Amino acid sequence: MISSKADAIKAWTTDNKCEVKSFSLSDASSVPIAKDASILQFKGTVDGTCSGVALNFTIWGSGVYVKEGDACKYALGFNKTR
Repeated sequence: MISSKADAIKAWTTDNKCEVKSFSLSDASSVPIAKDASILQFKGTVDGTCSGVALNFTIWGSGVYVKEGDACKYALGFNKTR
């Protein structure tokens, strides 16, 4: 699981030698499901290569976030690529 920007950069650059030409997030929406919990949905697109393999895909993500104090923490997520 990649749960932070720093972890994603390490996974893409150090662990897999990826070159990302472009990355974008769009169509984000949030729905509260309890007093301190919400579902965040988004669409991401990436274009680049990892270890010489071309990447050009869309990912649809959903994550459950729980508020603890002043912070929202990632609790569970599902992603689908195409």
